[in-house]
Amino acid sequence: MDMASRDEGSQAWVDRGQLVARMGQCTREYRVLRPDVATEAPVLAGHLAVVSPRSGLQIKCTELRDLHDMTTEAELGECLSLVVLLNGHAEARFGDRQVRIGTRDGGADAALISLAEPERFVRRSQRGRYERKVGVTLKPEWFADSGIACAALDRFRREHLSIAQWKPSVRAQNIASQMIRPPVYANGLESLYLESRALELVADAMGRFVDAPSRHTTALDTRSRTRLNALREWLDSGAADTLNLDQIARHAGLNAHSLQQQFRAAFGSTIFEYQRNRRLDVARLTLETQAVSIAQAAWQAGYGSTANFATAFRRRFGLTPRQAQPRN
Repeated sequence: MDMASRDEGSQAWVDRGQLVARMGQCTREYRVLRPDVATEAPVLAGHLAVVSPRSGLQIKCTELRDLHDMTTEAELGECLSLVVLLNGHAEARFGDRQVRIGTRDGGADAALISLAEPERFVRRSQRGRYERKVGVTLKPEWFADSGIACAALDRFRREHLSIAQWKPSVRAQNIASQMIRPPVYANGLESLYLESRALELVADAMGRFVDAPSRHTTALDTRSRTRLNALREWLDSGAADTLNLDQIARHAGLNAHSLQQQFRAAFGSTIFEYQRNRRLDVARLTLETQAVSIAQAAWQAGYGSTANFATAFRRRFGLTPRQAQPRN
């Protein structure tokens, strides 16, 4: 992985030359229009990682603060771009279309943007603006090798500047956070790690275009799937954390048995399994990004015993809660 940064004490800087070189790997004719500063002058504070693990797949992970009012420009080729924004706001212009990613409350946001033809890209940022973001770019050659067959996704890709936005799940936010601050690997394994995480984000995003057939029952109709998607978003909000299955079923307008059948058909797990895994996802994100103890994370995940929490955590993620905490 190429990390475009220069450490000075505890602060990492990205200078103008590094920015142009690294971003030139992702786009054609990348230029910094302003500020007019020297090549070695810092323009960003933080970390910028760019990796291209295979043909047609590019990954960019950023944790940056702008040091200037800055305008950049590039020429983008045909691609499908996935953005998962954890903090901040991102604004850019694709041709004549202005795109803004980021919620009013500052929460996480995600977007898929399709470029069916080459397009000019302009980004303007303000001094002091902060963002944590993962971007995954998929080019036609990646799709040619992937074997993905989805009529709805193909229609989306063929429509130039089509955009889909949604609030990423806690699991997707967790994955993006891991990519921004990945474990330390040797011998090129960090690139492999980032690719595996990026493909999980891609699968989650593309799953919005696919109605997979159920392994347990016949396929759900559109109305049922819409209702279950709304229920899952409600579960992700944490509003049902203190409710039992019957109460959740009443909220969904179903009896408990029908809800369990339909939920498993749609998402491959029971309500209880989904809630348990979601709470573990939240606990991991909290351990990685906040100064909380393992006992606090266990309580947040609904475990009275830190030993039981550690066992469930290791079973889900393959590492211990202590390994998930930031390294000093």
